[in-house]
Order: sequence, then structure tokens, then C-alpha cells
Amino acid sequence: MSIVEQQLVDIEIVTIPGKKRSDLRLNYQEQTYHLHQAFAESKLAQAQAQLQQLKLAHGDRYLLVREVGYYSLWEIDGRKLINEAEIVIELQRLEVQQASLCFFQELWFRLEDLIGARQLQLLANDLFMVVPALKSVLDIDRLLKFDPLSTDRLAAWTDNDFIILDRQLDRLTQQKLGKQFGSELVLDTIESIPVQLRSRILVD
Repeated sequence: MSIVEQQLVDIEIVTIPGKKRSDLRLNYQEQTYHLHQAFAESKLAQAQAQLQQLKLAHGDRYLLVREVGYYSLWEIDGRKLINEAEIVIELQRLEVQQASLCFFQELWFRLEDLIGARQLQLLANDLFMVVPALKSVLDIDRLLKFDPLSTDRLAAWTDNDFIILDRQLDRLTQQKLGKQFGSELVLDTIESIPVQLRSRILVD
């Protein structure tokens, strides 16, 4: 089992906010670790066995480092993993918003050309009854004017609101244009938005 040499890692002492003590932190290949256990130089076999057990139980989260006179076993800082997971989740939420706005704006303008402003107002009235975040024509205007690829989040809109908007717009389009033509228009609209966002569109 591989052992990382001390010169390949960066070990530093950090002060823990709010506590009267310090802790060790290790940085290696853009990952942060905290000390799990230390072993005397003569206990290499024990250290390797412990590392093997931990990897089997918890995955590749541990690192064994050869230091002067002993071996140190380190675990990836779980707080950093949580932060990285939160970043991924936030990115996914942003993509849901971006995809839904691209879909909504493109389909809305196509429908305006096909059925006219009067029928589109009736469709909007139906949306007001089923999409919690849509309460008036002002909300529609806001969606139409908002940059769909903006990295700003729309206040008061949840992922569920966007999912409902996608599905209800699909349903109402089929009602107005007929199932076959309406479905074809929806699919064609989805094809017109950026490739990386298409999988975020949720229609029935």
C-alpha cells in the first residue's frame, strides 16, 4: 500500500475559532485532511492495516504519510466535503432556473406568434392558478425580461416552482395546439436551448 512522503504534503497548525487550542491540517493534491492517528516507526504494519480497514469501511478518504520517526494517518476534512457538496447542489439549482427560463421565454414567444396575445392571456391565467410563484402578469413580464443565463437567483422561486412551470406550460401548450403539434413544439423548443441545460427541463 502506497505511503506519501512528507515532502509531498503541506502540514500546518491552525487555530480553531472559539476554542483555546490549535489543530493540525494537511494539504495534499488540493484536498484538506485532519489528523486521524499517529503510529511509531516500528508500527508500519499496524498503520497499513488500519488504513486498509478504513478504506474498506469509508472509501478513499484516508492518507498515510511517512514523517520523521513515525507515520501519520489523515482523513479528508468532512467540512470541506460538505461545502463542495453544497456548491454542486447550488449549481444544479441554478441550472434548473436557467433551463426553465430559456424554455419558458422561447416557448412563450413562439406561442404568441401562433395563438395571439388574447389566447396567450388565457393561458397565463391558467398558469397563475397552478404555479405558486406566478401571481400576475407582472410576474410573467419579469420572467420574460430576466436574462435566462444569469447567475443571479430569482427571489421566491424554488426548484419545485420551475418544475411545475415546465410541466404546466407543456400541458397547456398541448391543450391550445393539440397533443401532436403541441408536443412537437415543446420538443423543438427544448432542442433550441443550450445543450448542457436540456436535461434540466422536466415535462410530462
